[in-house]
Amino acid sequence: MILYAGSYTEMITGNFGGYGEGIYCFDFDPVSGGLQLKHITPAANPSYLSIPSSRYLYTYTEVVAERKPRVQAYKINKGDFTLQLINEQVIPGGCPCYIHFSKKTNSI
Repeated sequence: MILYAGSYTEMITGNFGGYGEGIYCFDFDPVSGGLQLKHITPAANPSYLSIPSSRYLYTYTEVVAERKPRVQAYKINKGDFTLQLINEQVIPGGCPCYIHFSKKTNSI
């Protein structure tokens, strides 16, 4: 089973943030609970992820308004589960903290 995890890759403000590398992809064994790292996709503070299907992953850059946060869409490549950035859009405000994909409206 494939598992993706976001991370804080830099300090956002003061002592809030982290030192991750981006979006981690793991091979998860539900029987043993073991995780094996497959690869890491560099991204800025992708703390929340939305995976509405086996084909796409959505996240955002959790940064302050001055750094222009962006929603990002990735294609999940068949076979090796690597991520390919296909689009990103600047969003207003700063430090977004949640992302959800609605199949009903087909929007983020």
